[in-house]
Amino acid sequence: MAVYLGAHSGPYPASRSDSTGHYCLFNVPYGDNVPAADDPTHGYANSQASLYAATTDNKVPVNVAHLSAEHPQATIDFRLPYKAALLMIHLTDAITGRPQLALFYELSAQADPQGRYMKGSQSAKNQLLVPPNENVLLKVSAPGYREWPYDGSPGYVLNLLPGERKTIEVPLQPK
Repeated sequence: MAVYLGAHSGPYPASRSDSTGHYCLFNVPYGDNVPAADDPTHGYANSQASLYAATTDNKVPVNVAHLSAEHPQATIDFRLPYKAALLMIHLTDAITGRPQLALFYELSAQADPQGRYMKGSQSAKNQLLVPPNENVLLKVSAPGYREWPYDGSPGYVLNLLPGERKTIEVPLQPK
């Protein structure tokens, strides 16, 4: 897929790679476009997510295709990041022990928490893809519960290997 960096940014239709990993996109608009690839079922996160994206010092994505009427084609070589680690978070109510399925999460690189982070919500039945081989901070919560970890730290520190699977049990305290 390509991600257009213009005023109306967003992804364009995806394409599957061939057996050698090559793929081609057609009808991509003129302007600055960045290739993106992922395969979450096999542990590869979207390469343009800020937590994973390779950037220069001024936070401009690397591998930008500058397309125009004069230059309507571009070839870009890029590699998927390392295979992510797979994290399951089992949320329970600390008082009743009942499972909580609404997971709010925040992941950030400990070395650059303002520049490289990802937050969102999903079912606690789904795994999170975590960048491997670096310290990553994790915070979680659910509606009606306090944010974990409760110790006032910037987050629970994870440092996992590519493809490693980890499960964390989090008993959530009501607000």
